[in-house]
Amino acid sequence: MRIRSCFRCLLVFTALIIPAHAVLAGEITDHPLLGKSAPDFTLEDLNGKIWTLSSLENQKVVLLDFGRIGCNPCRTIGKELQKLHDKYRNRGLQVLAVNLDAAFNAANVAEYVKNSRYTYPFLRDADRTTVEPYGIEYIPHIVIVDRSGIVRFVSEGYDSRLPSKLKSKIEPLLPEQAHP
Repeated sequence: MRIRSCFRCLLVFTALIIPAHAVLAGEITDHPLLGKSAPDFTLEDLNGKIWTLSSLENQKVVLLDFGRIGCNPCRTIGKELQKLHDKYRNRGLQVLAVNLDAAFNAANVAEYVKNSRYTYPFLRDADRTTVEPYGIEYIPHIVIVDRSGIVRFVSEGYDSRLPSKLKSKIEPLLPEQAHP
């Protein structure tokens, strides 16, 4: 009885001091970017191509995956994102991995991408210029942006339900046309 009471106190204390999205991985329904224009950025990929988010507006639904190659949950979601990329790229989905490794080593990241057989772009953000505008607290940090440039989904962390959640959020956006 005493142990059960202490456990309840610990649960209540934890719930009060740690935000819910930090305890449970998944969708953040109160993220400040939801329903707003996605912050623009310009980053270079591993092949030297420059990517600007706003250049994809009116053309693609964009799934942004902010993470690091040394992060195990980031590696796990990367495999799932490759499946989404393969399934939906011809219907208008653009997956972009934004690598936040501070000590970015292009050769190491390129080797990881090649060995993992990823075919979607990995962008370099070693200076972490996207962290503040996107409100990134934990990784992996996933953002889905519709064709009009509006943030429609944000999640942090990983759990086994995330891949099906992403699919359910992406599919309705693909047939949509951009709204000026």
